[in-house]
Amino acid sequence: MPLTVHIHHPATWKLAFLVGIFAFLIIVFGVSFSSMWDLWQTSDHRHGLLIFPISVFLIWQKRHELIDVPVVADPRGFLPVILLTLIWLLARLAGVQVIEHVAVLSIYPAVVMTLGGWMLLRKLLFPILFLLLATPLGESLVPSLMVITADISAGLLKLSGIPLLRNGQYMSLPGGDFVVADVCSGLRYLMSGLMLSLLFGYLTFTQQRKRLVLVLVTALTLVIANGFRAYIVMAIASASDMRYLGGRDHIYFGWLMFGIVMLLIMWISARFADKDDAEDIDVSDSMVMRASRSGWPLIGALVLAMLAVTVKPLQADFGETGVMLVAAAALFAFIFLLVRHHDTRGAGDEPRSRIAAITFELHHALVSAVLVIVLVGVARLADAVENRPVSVPEDTDIASVIPCSVAGPWRHRWQPSFDSPDHTQSATFDCAGEHIGIFVSVYASALQGAELISSSNYIIPPQWNQVSTLATYSVPDGDRDSYSVGEYKIDSPGSSVIVWYWYEVDGRISHSPLVTKFNQILALVRGRPAGGRVIVIETTNTGDTQLARGRLKKAASEIIGAGAR
Repeated sequence: MPLTVHIHHPATWKLAFLVGIFAFLIIVFGVSFSSMWDLWQTSDHRHGLLIFPISVFLIWQKRHELIDVPVVADPRGFLPVILLTLIWLLARLAGVQVIEHVAVLSIYPAVVMTLGGWMLLRKLLFPILFLLLATPLGESLVPSLMVITADISAGLLKLSGIPLLRNGQYMSLPGGDFVVADVCSGLRYLMSGLMLSLLFGYLTFTQQRKRLVLVLVTALTLVIANGFRAYIVMAIASASDMRYLGGRDHIYFGWLMFGIVMLLIMWISARFADKDDAEDIDVSDSMVMRASRSGWPLIGALVLAMLAVTVKPLQADFGETGVMLVAAAALFAFIFLLVRHHDTRGAGDEPRSRIAAITFELHHALVSAVLVIVLVGVARLADAVENRPVSVPEDTDIASVIPCSVAGPWRHRWQPSFDSPDHTQSATFDCAGEHIGIFVSVYASALQGAELISSSNYIIPPQWNQVSTLATYSVPDGDRDSYSVGEYKIDSPGSSVIVWYWYEVDGRISHSPLVTKFNQILALVRGRPAGGRVIVIETTNTGDTQLARGRLKKAASEIIGAGAR
């Protein structure tokens, strides 16, 4: 079909309208889209690069259905727009990046409804909401997924009769030592698989129940499959003295297994596909593009694109340019196959030229103007707050707070790590012959890149999780309400240590990163400084845990409320 036919299609201006709205949001909230782009460059989130092309094509394939859809401003969309922009503002200023990204992508459908009406949004609801999958998230699932993967693989190794010595995520087999690291957690399996299952469910089923079952089955299957993958890798690598699946080839094997599992899921699901009910479609009103219910072969091209943009060794072997070319070729193949599986025949040889009436009155112009003012105003407010001068909290000497003598620097091989604080102190104190280590990092604000709560910050190094246990301890205090601290017990060779930690924001104490983020948002709402500090204290556990806790409690009572601001 000639390009001019598409350009002069009756719905072309409506597609341009949708593109214009999104381009406007990218300009206004560019800082959020820029941070998403940076995260898409990481291997766990590279599937985000595919979301927008897929969404665009899904909208394009429904263009014939937009011919008779009126475009009328709907003021009811103002409420979700205002709520979402406020959520975005607070999340941005508090450094809650996941909520910030979800909010900015959710603003798009709200703006489409406000400027284009509910009927337009309803017709394109799935392709527009599909954009939410571009949100880089899932890091909080990594520790749990690592444990599940280790449990499944260890159980299978034992069932196979392979000798195994397990210490947390570390496993020693006769042919070598292995660790279930964060990259082996299966997060990329899970996120990529959920994206593919949602897309396939949309193309294959009409019943929401079937789509939900497909997503749940896919998630469960991929989690179990990742455990099998780890088992196969360890079993073969150990049996071959690390000659096979002991290096980069185990990554290629993992993605090959992912592709096979996904193809099997799609093949089985296609057998339960919903049939088109042709008599329910009135082709006399508009030309309708209907998806074929045999979409499972299409997944192959998309899996190829997924491999190209997510598997890090491919980037090393072929370079970024080559990888992008492979991904682009796969996407074009996907689009070609998808077009072939659609019926574009209408009641006549040509699409109807009738266009729904355009309703544009004064109040619609006012709606548009107010919407633009709200979005631009909130974005400018966030920029002003982020760039305002912030008073750096005074650097209080912890030696002046603790009534003990300084015995030296931090004494352990491990140390808490917090990025870009305004002040950091650490030292070991001699308190009546017992050593207590204290670490303090102070932040003036909660902005991205210099924030108290971040996935890159940690109390103890991740590799020490194998010899530590984490719990919560409630500290009774006669002068104030009891407070809770996080407590690590670290049992390494020749040493046993108890570690307490907590966060302080605007006078509020919590050991939970989530609650601390919430406290930062409360501080922002109240117009208070939203920074804070983290305090980590440790002492040797010689066998009497309560005695060690007593020393930590005494040190904590001296620190809490002293010199944070």
